[in-house]
Amino acid sequence: MENIDLTICGQPFNWLVEANDVQEVQVNGQPAALVEGGWDVDPGQWSREAARMLNWMKGNEMYQLYSPGASVEDLIRTAESNP
Repeated sequence: MENIDLTICGQPFNWLVEANDVQEVQVNGQPAALVEGGWDVDPGQWSREAARMLNWMKGNEMYQLYSPGASVEDLIRTAESNP
């Protein structure tokens, strides 16, 4: 399994992503955003191959899982196992 980083933010934040790079998925029956890609600093543009991010809310906190190589299933399984 690939490395997966978890970030927990005290409040949600907004950032711009192309609509075709975001897909709505479910984490424990709640809506979550799966983002394909990330900002590639070298060419200064979005790259779909850069990583996958899964973002969801739990209460007033926003959770984000980030991985350059994990599958969608691994990200969702990791999110759902988080207490």
